[in-house]
Amino acid sequence: MDPKPIFPLRLISLTDDTVREFSTLDEALGWLEIWDSDDPTYAEDALILDRYNRRVRLKVEGMRLLLLELYDPTPLSEEIIHQIVQQSRQRWQAIRGKSFGARLWQWLTFFFKRK
Repeated sequence: MDPKPIFPLRLISLTDDTVREFSTLDEALGWLEIWDSDDPTYAEDALILDRYNRRVRLKVEGMRLLLLELYDPTPLSEEIIHQIVQQSRQRWQAIRGKSFGARLWQWLTFFFKRK
């Protein structure tokens, strides 16, 4: 197998149901604009895979490619990808739920203090 990522690249959101496929490098650069797979902020948002389900290391700044390589030449199985996505989405839902609960509690305490 080629040690470089093979197109199409697939971006799988780890926070919602978004899956985006990029057939060319220009398409990926235009859509991502700024991206760094090594930055935890971006890594928590999405998983980028190549045609053979290998994790892609990608760095883009101002729609300019700075880095495009594989983290590991070993492909991930569909089952592993599904597990990663499900666990991440469950974590995000828990965070959102806590955020909503915290806002609700704040609103309720404010409301009852007014009376």
